[in-house]
Amino acid sequence: AKTKDGKTVLLKNNGTWEYVEIDPKTNKITRLQPPHLNNSFQKSGTSISNKNASKRPVNFSNKEMASIADELNIKKDYDFRNVNWGMTVQQVKNSEKLRLITEEDKFLEYEYTLIGIRCKIFYYFRSNLLIKAQYRINRKHHDPANFNRDYLALKRYLIGLHGDPYTDQDTWYDNQYKSDKTKWGFAVSIGFLTRIAIWKNNRSKIIIEMLGENHKAFIHIKFTSLDISR
Repeated sequence: AKTKDGKTVLLKNNGTWEYVEIDPKTNKITRLQPPHLNNSFQKSGTSISNKNASKRPVNFSNKEMASIADELNIKKDYDFRNVNWGMTVQQVKNSEKLRLITEEDKFLEYEYTLIGIRCKIFYYFRSNLLIKAQYRINRKHHDPANFNRDYLALKRYLIGLHGDPYTDQDTWYDNQYKSDKTKWGFAVSIGFLTRIAIWKNNRSKIIIEMLGENHKAFIHIKFTSLDISR
């Protein structure tokens, strides 16, 4: 993938990435610095560790690679997009270039397209300080199976940025459709299944979850400060 400033990024099947140079004549790859985002996140003793995640190939679509490249083009000292936890409402408004949809005392709402999927971005504040942010997927499907495809694509995107999740868990409340993965999106939409994956770094907890009821499914990607939100 290419970043906006022309850097070449090698996206690996195990979810890690690194900056490289490629000789156009020989296609030889020269590594510019050590690999990023290896699976070095904190682990919780109560969480279910996904030990085999790094062994599964991760195949990125063109839209996923473009979104990953855009994200990598943002300075990595930011906690979410181009903002940091603890910013004021005005500082976040100055940093976020998307069109503002809603402004309330405790949150800001924007529209966005993530890996080709329409969604909304919410920034949440406490005492005028940013404590968490969220992508809320904002589209409908006639076929519930497509919700599961969205979830898997978004999880791949997060693996491309943050490595393997330390928790990757499916919780079944009714096993009726468990053996048929083509029905998992439908199972979520009627409340039989929830899916969740969790990452942590030094400053943030990142969660993607899919849950549903009444034949509707919802996907949220939550970024939360580990310090300010306590």
